Parts: sequence; C-alpha cells; structure tokens
Amino acid sequence: PALYLQYAKHDDFAGLFYVKEIWHVITADFGNYLVAALMCLVASIVASIIGSVALLIGNAWTSMWAYLVQAHLMAQVEPAAVLSEGVPSA
Repeated sequence: PALYLQYAKHDDFAGLFYVKEIWHVITADFGNYLVAALMCLVASIVASIIGSVALLIGNAWTSMWAYLVQAHLMAQVEPAAVLSEGVPSA
C-alpha cells in the first residue's frame, strides 16, 4: 500500500523507487500503517467475495470499491508520516 501512496504523491513511476520515503511512511507511525494495510487486505477480500457471488458481473464494481477504500486509508496514513518529520502537510 505504501507504493500506491508514493505513486499518487509523485505522479510518476519513479516514485515507486524512493525507498527512503517509502520506509519513512511505513515506520513513522507503524501502528496506523499496519491497521490500514490490514484493512486494505480485508477490503480486497470482501470485494472479491461479493464480486464472485454476483457472478463476476459485480467484480469490476467491487474491485473499484476496494481500490477507493485503499486510497482513502493510505491518504489517512500519509499525513502522519509527513507530520512526524516536522514538515507541515500541504
């Protein structure tokens, strides 16, 4: 999930290779990051189960929902990482 956050933050594929920033996001508030990562996993599992029950027609919609949930959760984790280094969030 931290990789999705970096890609969105930098709007560039190269953002996936900023290992120092990715590590900082993960370790700045590890408890919140862990909870968000587990909730992303749960959202993906729920989306796949509901999409399968809907005879694969709903799979596209539930996958989109899971990605939106993941984006929201990671966007909540990122400000904590920015504030922990003393830089005000934009």
